[in-house]
Amino acid sequence: MARSKNEETGQIVIRPPAGMRARIKAAAEANNRSMNAEIVATLEEKYPAPDDDLDSATMTEWMDYVDNATSSHDRIDRIEQINDRLSKSPKYGFLQIKLVDMKDGNSAAFFTTKDKWTDLSAKFLADESDDQK
Repeated sequence: MARSKNEETGQIVIRPPAGMRARIKAAAEANNRSMNAEIVATLEEKYPAPDDDLDSATMTEWMDYVDNATSSHDRIDRIEQINDRLSKSPKYGFLQIKLVDMKDGNSAAFFTTKDKWTDLSAKFLADESDDQK
């Protein structure tokens, strides 16, 4: 059976009761995030993902999720969702995704450790610069 576009993108449609949209909006503003990120964060608290091993397939899937964002705002929301999930993991809480502005004007997302970000990004940017020569 063919999957719908909503199933492929992970989108769901909800009909909140009267007044709930305003409460979600207020909570999102208080937490400095979009309503979508607020809803996802709330759902993650209620339905946490199993703490399975973070393998390369999962990391690739997450990076594809970030890369397939429809806008820069959506991309940032997706990075926040993944970083929130990582931060709650006792096993992988030291990891996060960072967005880097590249010299060519594009941006790229990278997995990194929170304390080694500066070293990793500097090395990558130096390697990229060498590759372009």
